[in-house]
Amino acid sequence: ELAQPLEGAAFLRGWLAANSPMALLRGHLAWHLALWELALGNSEQGWALYEREFGAPLHGAGPPTPPLNVLTDTASWLWRAELKGETRRDDEWRLLEALAVERFPNAGIPFADIHVAMIHARVAREDAIAALRAELSRLGEARPECAVAECIAGGLAAHARNDHAAAIELLQAGRSENVRVGGSHAQRDLVERTLLHACAQARQDDVARSVLRARPHAGTGA
Repeated sequence: ELAQPLEGAAFLRGWLAANSPMALLRGHLAWHLALWELALGNSEQGWALYEREFGAPLHGAGPPTPPLNVLTDTASWLWRAELKGETRRDDEWRLLEALAVERFPNAGIPFADIHVAMIHARVAREDAIAALRAELSRLGEARPECAVAECIAGGLAAHARNDHAAAIELLQAGRSENVRVGGSHAQRDLVERTLLHACAQARQDDVARSVLRARPHAGTGA
């Protein structure tokens, strides 16, 4: 939140070196470090952390990690890396889709659902996205957090198919209440970062400026 990637990265590098390779949530801390490495221009180190730490459970290796963290950290990293210009890794997205289908087949956990949406979007499963959004819309009649997740899921899917106008409209609508979906600031700022990327593609400078006034942190880092 203070935009201090050098300090944060130095701390986490030391923490990971000093603590057990089997520590619970070690992978999530490695995810934070990988984002700092990406922000600092150290993409190779970021990918090394992905392959050794938080992405390793997709391949049956790495530290013990709850399925929710495997889903969200890996999908978020792959998505953010692409926003920063990294090459898409289709094989990893396909592994993630298999995990999503097996462990999160039904909507109802909004933080998981927005990541499932980006996974389906990256493997071009428009039918799965439509079904997810329909279920979130139904749940949203009684649960406001699901209505917000439906909006964000639609925006992420629109961004994936390069429909920047729709992405901006939907992500803007969901952004003001995205705290409802859960997760930390560092996890939820994927919404702002994707929105800013869509604004850049569509040259919607006014919208981008409004986002940055509210969340200056989203204009830096990864």
